[in-house]
Amino acid sequence: MDASVEAVRKSVELLKAKLQAADVMDDGDREGNRLGKGPNAMEEDWSSGGTGSGTTPGLPSSLLELMASHTEASVHALHLMCQSQAFRDRVLQHKELCENGGVMRLAYSVLSLAPPGTSIYTKSLTYTISRMKARILEMVWMLSMAESASFLDKAMENLRSRQVATEVADQVLIHLRAVLLDELEIKDGEFPPGGQLYLNTLRVADVLSDDTNFRRYIMRRVRAGPLATADIV
Repeated sequence: MDASVEAVRKSVELLKAKLQAADVMDDGDREGNRLGKGPNAMEEDWSSGGTGSGTTPGLPSSLLELMASHTEASVHALHLMCQSQAFRDRVLQHKELCENGGVMRLAYSVLSLAPPGTSIYTKSLTYTISRMKARILEMVWMLSMAESASFLDKAMENLRSRQVATEVADQVLIHLRAVLLDELEIKDGEFPPGGQLYLNTLRVADVLSDDTNFRRYIMRRVRAGPLATADIV
């Protein structure tokens, strides 16, 4: 079970690296425009086997979207299994996933995803990332609400898991700030993609702020000043 969760986390981390590389490509395109090159110079360089200005090449938009869809399918599979009480009970009894922070590491990897700041990627990529974040937050919420064992107690049990748990709490606060500051706009009858993400962010924030392990930490973070706003899509 822990191997499956870790495999999904590695898939998410690979997607994150490619998203970051896409931002590098976008920066290269802007620099290419400034120097009189075509707007697709970086992508043309990628397709010809080059690496641009010494940077790691990104993926063309269609391949990146396909990669994101495959990663979402893995997260979705875990989310579906987590609907089962029996599965949640097994997770809560699994030392590597709870006491050693396996679930929280996956949650942090997903929540720290951000779409590339470039116009060449379609909104389907944005929607995919939003759904992944909503599902991982719901998984954390369901495990936290379990009565058979305290997931949050286990997550704070040792230094290794405590560190990643507080990093997840920081991500939740960052997303919460973005939710509270966001003005939801409905254009042409189409709702924004973050509806379920907003709801699950509020759910997890409520659970963490009511938990004795996290309450004091969250209050310290809030008093320390606003965290950076997340690009939560």
